[in-house]
Formats: sequence, C-alpha cells, structure tokens
Amino acid sequence: DSLHAKVFAAIHGQKLPLNTEAAIIDWIGRQGVDKTKFSETYKSFGVASKLKRAVQLQNDYKVEGVPSLGIAGRYYTDGSIAGSMERALKVAESLIAQSRTRA
Repeated sequence: DSLHAKVFAAIHGQKLPLNTEAAIIDWIGRQGVDKTKFSETYKSFGVASKLKRAVQLQNDYKVEGVPSLGIAGRYYTDGSIAGSMERALKVAESLIAQSRTRA
C-alpha cells in the first residue's frame, strides 16, 4: 500500500518501463523492499490469479487509459466519456448507488 503512489508516479510520471519482471524487481529493490520476498509474492498463485482477472476486466471494459472506472461488473466510464473526471466520478457514484439498490 505504501508504494502505490510511487509505482503510479514511476510509470505515468517518470515514464519508467516497469513492464518486465526484471525491471520491476530492480525498481522495487531500490525502494527498500526485500527483492527475494517480493519476487516470491510476485510469482505466487494468488497474484497470478488477480493479474489474470485484472487483464480480463480491462479487456471486457475495453479500457484505453487511466483513470477509468468499472462499476459492478456492468458499467464503465472515464473522463472522456463523461466529459471530465469530476463528472465521471459523479456518474460512478450514481451507478454504484443504483447497483446497490438492485442487489
């Protein structure tokens, strides 16, 4: 959790190519994380399952960029579709409320 913002900044701000296992492990080591423990977790069944699900959702929603919002496995919005990210958040809040009342 403490590295989430750093990962986002590295990829989207600094444009670091963290798209291979070696690059990720090298970068994570420079952040003070035990590279061996990280590598074991990175290669674990649980992480592989979550990654597969994330790719499936990305493909299902046809995500073209970030930030994007998928809601209740049925709806998708982003700043381009809604007109702005502020509007996208309002749309998402409305869809979440709507989904909760149907559950």
